[in-house]
Amino acid sequence: MSIEFMFMVISALMIVVGFLYIFSEYYKDTLAEKKQTVLYDYGVNLQREFLLAEEAGKGYRRGFTLPENVDGFRFTVFLEANTLMLNYSEAILYFSIPNTTGNLTQGYNLIHNEEGQLTLN
Repeated sequence: MSIEFMFMVISALMIVVGFLYIFSEYYKDTLAEKKQTVLYDYGVNLQREFLLAEEAGKGYRRGFTLPENVDGFRFTVFLEANTLMLNYSEAILYFSIPNTTGNLTQGYNLIHNEEGQLTLN
């Protein structure tokens, strides 16, 4: 009788471990999708800052804060040519922006349009 009981307990534990593994994989996939969605949305908002500065014309000035993380997801931002690159642990997201001089930094940034040329900080 005790061998049968041990067999049932071990079988139940194996089933529980199997379910935990399946749910942890699902959670990991869901978290990765959420991270990409949140950071993509933030990248689009940053892209809009640049497009707004270009459309507003000469004399436009606006300050904005670039946080260290968005919803707990850390990222870095780079500018190269006409591209804004948002880098996070799994990938790099690319956004097209107008020609801009200067660099984005974590914290406060100032974007201004001088004679049709966008400048940061």
